[in-house]
Amino acid sequence: MPFFLSACTEEKAAPAAQTIRQFTVMSVNDVYRIAGIEQGQIGSMARIRSLRRQLQEKDPGLILINAGDFLLPSSLSLVFKGEQMVDSMNMLNGKGPAFDDRFFVTFGNHELDPPMSSALLQERIENSRFTWLGGNMEWKKDQNDQDIIQAPNLLPYKIIEANGIKVGLFSLTIDSQQPQYVHIDNNYAERAKKLTRELRNLGAEVVIAVTHLFDYQDRRILEKLGARGPDVIFGGHDHFRLNLNVGGRMVIKADAEAETATVATISIDPSDKVVTNFYYQKLDSHIPQDSDTLALVANWLEKFKTHNCQKRNPGGTCLDENRPATDVILAGKQQDIRLYESNLGNWLADIAKDSFAEDGAEIALLNSGSIRLNQNLPIGSILNDFTIGEMLPFGSSLKLLRLNGYQLQAVLNHSVSDWKGHGKWLQISGLAFIHDPKTETARNLHLLTKDGPKPIMPEQKYKVVIGDYMVDPQNDQDGYVMLNPGQEMTSPRQGILLEDQVKAHLKSLNGQNIAPGLEGRICNAERPGPCQVPAP
Repeated sequence: MPFFLSACTEEKAAPAAQTIRQFTVMSVNDVYRIAGIEQGQIGSMARIRSLRRQLQEKDPGLILINAGDFLLPSSLSLVFKGEQMVDSMNMLNGKGPAFDDRFFVTFGNHELDPPMSSALLQERIENSRFTWLGGNMEWKKDQNDQDIIQAPNLLPYKIIEANGIKVGLFSLTIDSQQPQYVHIDNNYAERAKKLTRELRNLGAEVVIAVTHLFDYQDRRILEKLGARGPDVIFGGHDHFRLNLNVGGRMVIKADAEAETATVATISIDPSDKVVTNFYYQKLDSHIPQDSDTLALVANWLEKFKTHNCQKRNPGGTCLDENRPATDVILAGKQQDIRLYESNLGNWLADIAKDSFAEDGAEIALLNSGSIRLNQNLPIGSILNDFTIGEMLPFGSSLKLLRLNGYQLQAVLNHSVSDWKGHGKWLQISGLAFIHDPKTETARNLHLLTKDGPKPIMPEQKYKVVIGDYMVDPQNDQDGYVMLNPGQEMTSPRQGILLEDQVKAHLKSLNGQNIAPGLEGRICNAERPGPCQVPAP
């Protein structure tokens, strides 16, 4: 049963009348794992297929949307480069090889991650039996002045008919990842205005924007454009369900990993006003898994297991061999690891810091966006290569920097700013501070030493281990523009992978389980708990 209900109208909805026309939209976003999470009890492509089938039985005009981030990252994508995701998404139609003309996706920033070359992305699009929308994607030209990536199912926008209503769809993608083969126009409002105008000129009665942007960017589009913009935005990128009413027009996003799906009814009332009603449907045991899709997923998981045993670890261990397990629940849900101190974050940050122990590392800072487990691991979970790959699919290259107290303060101020659960939130080691959500400040910074907490001094310099993504100006750095390669120290360990360090740490335990806890490193002023910051 749906567990959340909301509604929006541009004006007060007219009483029910025969002249009301409507259609249904089902939307998911940021779905990285074909088998779901929580040991397959939540999400999965098989449940997405089942929910779609249930909804289509009531409304054959249903439109399915995926608002970006699906090809990468995951353990399977490390091996298959998103092929497994396209294959399972092709199953959502339930019509075998037939093209799915009611399924639309947009590019997320992770569709453009390395190793997704232009040739590989072209192949994934060509093998997709659904429509890709690239409303603000400007592809590099080849020697014949043709787009380097092009396909009949790759369009800037599309008009389809849903229960007699002409519906226009376009997309917008965030510009945080721009490989050489594409330029992403980040004037999102102007591009939205242009595409909306073109769709309305072509007869669209309802215009839907499918976006992969931050919620504040979606909001700005609707605030700036009003009636010149889309009627509703179905979005992704934020990873948690939210809805914004901006002057009677909606931004709606579901939880990542298909923990929930948005189900919306979009109507045109007798006065030609667009009315949007929606709820969030939880994809759990109440939604059965489609058997055909489930079988396909099982086949891909078996392929991955075989690859791991025969190629990734030749002559070595396989996924099913016992490894150290956890004696506590490891908190990897994004509601935890992107908002609070997490025992999983503590464990990983400690390993990162200890990896540079010979260099005298004092602090480690890991952006939570690099930790992609997206679920809690129950007690007794085996920590094998598959689990670690799911946890750290980017590998997470580590760098040792020298930062003074002023710079550390700036880094932590950015971490806690706009406190909504973004990937820039830091998990930390060797450090403690007080986070005040009301003022969005980080205060009372203390270095944690063997002799007890010591205040971080503004002029003093500290050795800090940081994920490479936060330091590299070739990407958006999660906004940590105060960090740069010029701050890197000389060390033979520069660039080591956190994933490799975690595996080495687990091997050193000789089968002993782990039980990391919450130690009071990040003291939330509004949340009771331990705190290592000394009382004033």
